[in-house]
Amino acid sequence: MQAGSRARPCTGSSPALGALETLAADYEGDMRIGINIIRRALEQPLGTLCDNSGVEGLVVVEGVKKEKKYMGCNVDTEEMVDMFEAGVIDPTAAR
Repeated sequence: MQAGSRARPCTGSSPALGALETLAADYEGDMRIGINIIRRALEQPLGTLCDNSGVEGLVVVEGVKKEKKYMGCNVDTEEMVDMFEAGVIDPTAAR
């Protein structure tokens, strides 16, 4: 496959984003601040990738948080896709 022939995905760790949001609600003070720092650190790359691709990053991040595991945004079609089914996450490609 030639470079650029695959769909341009914006991936996010949907299980982690959703879980961290829920977890933060269970804590107060420094623990909640720390959890929110980690959550924002995970959200930022996804939002930036989407923004740079012409897709509203904040909307995608919020959508990924609500989706099932391993969801991301295909910025060519502006659809949420399962990253494994779309071939973006390929466990056989790990070296």
